[in-house]
Amino acid sequence: AYETRPVWSHDGRSIAFASDRNGNMDVYVMPASGGEPRRLTWHSSGDLPSDFTADDSAVIFESVRTDDAACILFPSRALAELYSVGVDGGTPEMVLTTPALRAVWDADGARMLYEDRKGYENELRKHHTSSIARDVWLYDVANGSHTKLTDFAGEDRNPRWGADGQSLYFLSERGGDFNVYRMPLAPGAQAEQLTSFEHHPVRDL
Repeated sequence: AYETRPVWSHDGRSIAFASDRNGNMDVYVMPASGGEPRRLTWHSSGDLPSDFTADDSAVIFESVRTDDAACILFPSRALAELYSVGVDGGTPEMVLTTPALRAVWDADGARMLYEDRKGYENELRKHHTSSIARDVWLYDVANGSHTKLTDFAGEDRNPRWGADGQSLYFLSERGGDFNVYRMPLAPGAQAEQLTSFEHHPVRDL
């Protein structure tokens, strides 16, 4: 089987991942120390996990299913929604109709970082600049707001929280090739480049 997208639980005791061992990508969870994986999703659409909830009671994942009727986005097999499913299984629940890829919760479960997807461009296309290039966003649960954190004309993606909860790490092509950047969450903050690879980009954090 092809197995990918492993993510740690916050207590370090479990790992969620995607596997096609039963035909298409579904979410599984297993003890970090080893053991038999437990299947959490059963939909015919591909499911890709990105994080556990702050209390480790559920796994959030991207999936293209039946979108919410109130969503203003046109139905598309290219634009996923965000769901959660309990670590003991059960019916998945929609978290966001927004295509929130690589979504990660903060330590309190009050805020979420994610990269958007606005259209059909292949994510592996190098040096792509256009109106559908990806950006990093912050979702605030309390007020339901979505704040755009990056505005580079090219690709910004794969956000991760800094340990202080007031900064983030992400990948960007703003220096020519994908490299790792760090940026405070403060409005108008400048991103600091941390790696300087050339020709062989950083593909994932």
